[in-house]
Amino acid sequence: MPLEVKHTNHKDYLDVVIMGTRSPQLEYEESSIIWRKIFELCAKYQQDKLLVQSNIKGRMPLRSRINYAFTMEEMGLQEHYKIAGVALNSQVDHDMKIVEQFANNIGYHVKVFVNEADALIWLLTD
Repeated sequence: MPLEVKHTNHKDYLDVVIMGTRSPQLEYEESSIIWRKIFELCAKYQQDKLLVQSNIKGRMPLRSRINYAFTMEEMGLQEHYKIAGVALNSQVDHDMKIVEQFANNIGYHVKVFVNEADALIWLLTD
């Protein structure tokens, strides 16, 4: 199953679930398409707080993860967005932690969690 996105717009944040299996050799391109859709949803609903729950099977190569963090602005990420990621499996956790580190180093507000409750506390605290 290719990657797909489901979303729910809440009063104070947008809740997004990403699921599916990465396509080998297309990991970066697939993720770029998904994140463009997510940032379009942020604009549509006028949300700047984003809860992203990810249950993706398959790893993203290290080079793709690094490139990904540096090209998120091109995909639609705005500096004022706050993103709480929830890694629903260990593969995703490892991939997201690297993106989190690079994204924060270049000025974005991204944090990765292993459960939704902690992610929401951080996301909704100003």
